[in-house]
Amino acid sequence: MKMFRVVTWSLCVALISLMVFVWSQSNDEPVTGLADIGGEFSMMSAQGKTITEKSFPGKAKMYFLGFTHCPDICPTTLSDISNWLKQLEADADKLQPIFVTADPERDTTKILK
Repeated sequence: MKMFRVVTWSLCVALISLMVFVWSQSNDEPVTGLADIGGEFSMMSAQGKTITEKSFPGKAKMYFLGFTHCPDICPTTLSDISNWLKQLEADADKLQPIFVTADPERDTTKILK
């Protein structure tokens, strides 16, 4: 039993020492810079037209990635987005929801309409 305690305490000391070493090596400098969000894109609309980042000037864009054969989550989320737009009332015109399919082979423009 005495040997078990010695080994256990030795492991605890080694673990604490390792933690202190790792903590002392951490760099506490703040992260700076700009996030690489946005940029140019091109995709096809349900009407077969090309959509780019310039297609909705002055609007914030909300992207939803899903697929039309999704039985539960996708229809519910699309319904939620519709309700959020209703709650925004007049401000809803400032937001452009965009559905992006994760299954382009099955989600043709005919199905997306």
